[in-house]
Amino acid sequence: MNSKKYDNIKTIGDAQELLKNSREKIDNIDKKIIELIDKRTSLSLDIITAKNYLGNDIYDKERENIVFNNIKSLAIEHNLDSKIILKIIKLLTDLNKSEQEKFLSK
Repeated sequence: MNSKKYDNIKTIGDAQELLKNSREKIDNIDKKIIELIDKRTSLSLDIITAKNYLGNDIYDKERENIVFNNIKSLAIEHNLDSKIILKIIKLLTDLNKSEQEKFLSK
């Protein structure tokens, strides 16, 4: 995570502008995150199709461990709280498994 000192804030107006700009950037990032989650989730059909053909279960412990280990390393590399990041990834993997179950029930 980037740490910046804002020595250039001299007035309330400067602080308000920084707050406004930062919130706009966060809004844009949030939009991109949702778009990426949508892309990630849309792969569920491909994954369940392949798993079904191969006779594999929806839950793949080995793959999940690989994903979690990779994410933990990335979180540490970016100085992010790996426990919280892993919780986010767990939610995403749960979402994907849920989507796979939906496809199977059709």
